Amino acid sequence: MNSNGPEIKIIETKDYEIFSILARKFDLETSGIGDYFKAWVAISDGKKVGGISLKKKDKTYLLDIIAVDKNYQKKGLGKKLLLVVLKYLKKEKIPKVYVNTKVPEFFKKFNFKKIPRSKSPKFSDCWTCPQYNKTCFPTHMTLELKDFKSI
Repeated sequence: MNSNGPEIKIIETKDYEIFSILARKFDLETSGIGDYFKAWVAISDGKKVGGISLKKKDKTYLLDIIAVDKNYQKKGLGKKLLLVVLKYLKKEKIPKVYVNTKVPEFFKKFNFKKIPRSKSPKFSDCWTCPQYNKTCFPTHMTLELKDFKSI
């Protein structure tokens, strides 16, 4: 990750089980394995230490899971994972991406803007989660890729 830390490789994966494992490990809500469009995993010393997944329905894209092992947090890995996806989306000329998050401060750094839940994709897990606004209070956000700034 940096000159003092272990080398991290981020690779595209079809091993979606990692996202269920990461979600359980970090108390993230997810409907489980199944409907991912693309996903990337971060590997350090042969161990999966983070990942990010993207869902797609029609022409709508949603960042679903972004998770980083606690031993690798606050070291830039979340940023690296998000940049991989945003660069992919921009290259593919995707105009907009959505996210529902418990850490909006992270996404604000990349120019994501808050939106009302009614503007969030209906295929988001938030629409069917029984914990929504009971024990889970996510912020719904979107990014126009033309506003994406690599930090």
